[in-house]
Amino acid sequence: MPGKILVAAATRREAADLLELSTVKQGRGSDRDAPVRVSINSIPFYLGITGIGSVNTASRLTRFIERIDPGLIIQTGIAGTFRESGLDIGDVAVADREVYIHTGVENPASPYPLDPLPFPLVQDQKETCRGVFHPDLNFSETAQKSAENALAGAGVKVKKGLFITVSTITASRETERLLYKLFTPLAESMEGAAAAQTANLYGIPFVEIRAVSNFVGIRDKSRWNIPRACRNACSACAEVIRSVGGPESPRTG
Repeated sequence: MPGKILVAAATRREAADLLELSTVKQGRGSDRDAPVRVSINSIPFYLGITGIGSVNTASRLTRFIERIDPGLIIQTGIAGTFRESGLDIGDVAVADREVYIHTGVENPASPYPLDPLPFPLVQDQKETCRGVFHPDLNFSETAQKSAENALAGAGVKVKKGLFITVSTITASRETERLLYKLFTPLAESMEGAAAAQTANLYGIPFVEIRAVSNFVGIRDKSRWNIPRACRNACSACAEVIRSVGGPESPRTG
């Protein structure tokens, strides 16, 4: 068992369906930044809202970690996907790598891809020189299987692969094609790499599971389906908690 489980989402809307599936055991009280203690099938976990973007995610997640000392962090929510990924609106993706694409050194001869930084962002993790962070392999495999079980028969695909984190939302076909050529990502968000880096700095296993709300590129919101994506992401996340959860215990390691 991982000990205390912390689920992080960028917005309250992305976590609302998970709360509907849960029993609230302890609210925030007067501290709006505190995670809520809830449970599913008598399995306790904590749910915290980080805010949108890398800085909000890193700062708020650090406060959550210092407060509850989790043994596993699960990030959930919605994401854009790439047309070439094979995913569609409502499908679910599990990260096996997170890349903050703005990490590196510009090469004047060829602006992309960036050259690696001359130092790692996480000690002894060489790939972080390129902004690459790794979720926990075993928990990620469990998350993929759990999502498949939760959404079996619903016509929802579940894939595991590389996610990218951006500070600028992609809004053109040209940028979409370039990012897919460079990284072959399943999903794009604004928080994942920050959460993964923060978890890695604390030595806490990290899992990221998101559902597709839209295609990356030209922003045609009439084709988005945020409610379906939120619902599927939360259903998958709930099943992950059921699969790995148990009585709370102090984190070890």
